[in-house]
Amino acid sequence: MKKTWTLRRQLNILLALIVTFQSLALLSALWVSQVFFILDAEAVRLLNNTTETRKKTFDASVGQTIANVASETEQLNAALILLAQQQGSTPDALYLNDPAYYETALLASQSLVAILKENQVTGAFFVLNGSNSNKDDSAAHSAVYIRNSTPDNGATSNYLLEIGPIAVSKQYTMATSIRWNLDLRRENSAGVFDFYEKPIWASSQFKNAEMERYGYWAPPRDLLQDNQQVVTYTLPLLDEDGNGYGVMGIEIDMPYFSQHYLPDSDLLYHNSFYVITQMIDQTLNLDWFIPSGVLAETYLKSGEQLKLTKGQDKGIFETRLGALGTMVASVQKLKVYSDNSPFADQNWTLACLVPKDVLRENSVSVREKLIYSILLTTVLAFGAVFVLVYFFTRKISRLSKYVRELSPYDEIYFKPTGMREVDDLTTAVQLLNQRLMNVSKTTFKILELSLLPIGGYEVLENNQVILTDFVYWLLHLDPGSVVSQDDWSRYYQQVTKKPVAGQENIYEYYDAYTEKQMWLRILEAKSPNGLVGVIQDVTDDIEEKRRLTNELDYDALTGLFSNTALKREATRRIAEKPNEIGAMIFIDLDNLKYINDTFGHDVGDRLIIRASEIFRYFEQYDGIISRISGDEFAIYLHDCGNQDELRQIIKNLYPYGKSFLLNTPDGNENQIRFSAGVAWYPQDASNVLDLLKRSDFAMYEAKHKEKGRLFEFNREYYQQMSYLLENREAINRLLDERTDTLCLSAHRRFKKWRNYGL
Repeated sequence: MKKTWTLRRQLNILLALIVTFQSLALLSALWVSQVFFILDAEAVRLLNNTTETRKKTFDASVGQTIANVASETEQLNAALILLAQQQGSTPDALYLNDPAYYETALLASQSLVAILKENQVTGAFFVLNGSNSNKDDSAAHSAVYIRNSTPDNGATSNYLLEIGPIAVSKQYTMATSIRWNLDLRRENSAGVFDFYEKPIWASSQFKNAEMERYGYWAPPRDLLQDNQQVVTYTLPLLDEDGNGYGVMGIEIDMPYFSQHYLPDSDLLYHNSFYVITQMIDQTLNLDWFIPSGVLAETYLKSGEQLKLTKGQDKGIFETRLGALGTMVASVQKLKVYSDNSPFADQNWTLACLVPKDVLRENSVSVREKLIYSILLTTVLAFGAVFVLVYFFTRKISRLSKYVRELSPYDEIYFKPTGMREVDDLTTAVQLLNQRLMNVSKTTFKILELSLLPIGGYEVLENNQVILTDFVYWLLHLDPGSVVSQDDWSRYYQQVTKKPVAGQENIYEYYDAYTEKQMWLRILEAKSPNGLVGVIQDVTDDIEEKRRLTNELDYDALTGLFSNTALKREATRRIAEKPNEIGAMIFIDLDNLKYINDTFGHDVGDRLIIRASEIFRYFEQYDGIISRISGDEFAIYLHDCGNQDELRQIIKNLYPYGKSFLLNTPDGNENQIRFSAGVAWYPQDASNVLDLLKRSDFAMYEAKHKEKGRLFEFNREYYQQMSYLLENREAINRLLDERTDTLCLSAHRRFKKWRNYGL
């Protein structure tokens, strides 16, 4: 007789081979799919993302600072031109007359203090083209130079007057430096006075350009000869003919520059650091550089040329750096100048350097742990195989013996069995086959006992229909009553009369007896004896889904359409009537931040609600009114007449809104002010997204030029503002945060000018 193996031995060998093959296959798959190398690539991607995020934050912050300084420069320039006219002189001669110079210094100090309060900088200065105290000294320049030892605190008590008349110190009760002087002297060292000369040169080369185009960022210099390296940004002061007669600028000292613009908290890896410098032909030119901390200062040497080797990923390079060994560098070009600036070729580059072994240590650790885990899992799997096979075959042996001898009248008792478990199990399954028929008899009973709103039915070929209690309840029939196939067909047609579009097997059913709206899911399948089906009440699910959909379409605070609903409805109206004129109105509340800061967000919410009541003015013209976010609203009007008629409808919003006031806790009634921009369909854009962008830009122009007004989209101005558009999102956030401060500062400046007779 041929020798046979037991089921236990065969299963042990088979499963052991499977576990071994699976472990080898897993290791091979990891190697072939290059998962280990993907981990290294992911580390590089995280490094690149970190650098890119820091670059975007830097560009946004610098862009806002440039805009603030340019605004203050233009306002000061206008005041000085007016002062020169009153003095019967020209701006370039203001330093020659003592009273005129002191008036000039006080006006300049107002702008410098405003800059220090509005921007995170360590100093602000104003330099004229000659010296009031040393008129014959061509190297001397009258100046006002104020430093702030705590840029994050706007208190003038922390200010220090480095250069300027004592009258400035008295005006703002600020201390004078131990190196105090009246003049800033031009040094002979190359490049030291570039901060003055470069903007003046740019203004002479490009007449009548926007002020930001003349701005110049000077690399770190010891400007005041006090062993303090500072980065400066300057703009020229121009007379009526566009000739420069001085500069106005800011300084950021190196420690604060590193703390504010290159924070170590961004860095994901130890022994890593940021550095800002120039990159020329894959070489970091360290003639000047701005380090992020002590580590960068230690390993980067001034004047050194750090050669970079290009990596596989864009913006990734490798280099060697002393004791740190091979470094991986993620490089991003910073946007400190606009594209049309004469200094755009003077690139400022942000580099984040990480030791290569540090960058890869996580992937190496994961690789080792993964391999060890696979080996450990394999060992445990072998043990589990042997244990499970033992218990599994033992149960099969006992079960097969029991099933083989089973009789409905016998007492259930398990006894140990011998070999040939599979044959015994097959015999047992055949004996139990007849008992499986009992399963179908209990199916409907299980449905009845469940707590779910679900029921079943079976339509048999012998014209009999079997229903569960839930179906009897649904059709308002007496439980147990006989239902023929004809009756069931009529009931079925009644229940399935209104299928729900877009939802398979879902039907809308109105129960006239209870006057209740219901939704039912009906599933059917063929059976050997006919047809079986299940009916489930999904009313709660459908109503919850519709409630959530309604919340997505409407703003919870105002009840207006959401941004998503606006885009959908406006697109639909354009598609229905593409040849009609439409207008997208983008509105921003002017004083929400002030209300929130002064009276709290509850009053701010009331302001938003009152504003929404104003904008419901457009409901009479079938306008789509939505709240975009925060204090921003958008309205789309379509097919309301020609452009002139539609323009008049929009302009009527402002007189209509004057009757809506906001009562604040201080007892005052405040007018609700808002700025708006309009873009026309199809004149300015042919789709909703572009209409929103164009009207948003027009609103931004209104906010920038004259709050509380309505501006229409100006394509020529839009194209001129390409630089600001590229940084629009970040600038909007910062403008929102600074609006109230700018308004208060402007009010103080106008009040002081009025005191001087301006």
